[in-house]
Amino acid sequence: LTSLTGSTDNHATSGLKFQVLREFLTVGTSVLLSDVDVVWMRNPFGGSRLVVPPVPSDPGRYHQDQPAIYGDSDVEGMTDGWDDVSAYGFEFAGLGGTPMRRLAARNSGLFYLAATREA
Repeated sequence: LTSLTGSTDNHATSGLKFQVLREFLTVGTSVLLSDVDVVWMRNPFGGSRLVVPPVPSDPGRYHQDQPAIYGDSDVEGMTDGWDDVSAYGFEFAGLGGTPMRRLAARNSGLFYLAATREA
């Protein structure tokens, strides 16, 4: 693959996925992007699942998973942060005193984008 700038390195090519994501978001479809080296061991949105192997006394037992993706913001993603500030970011005052959050160690290999209407 070749990026829009003609580069073939992995970062430039990886940036092409944002064009595809934009297409989904503009038609109102939320997107969970997960690179091929990410393994999901349970439903990231939570919910119930059958317990395997079954418990002999209760073969139809279900387990309720807690969500890993909460859906309470437009963007939720993975971080490569090594401490609280790099992992969760920090707040600062933007233009006109608007509260902003700066993230230092984002990882584009796993994130959720909620399709929302523009304000």
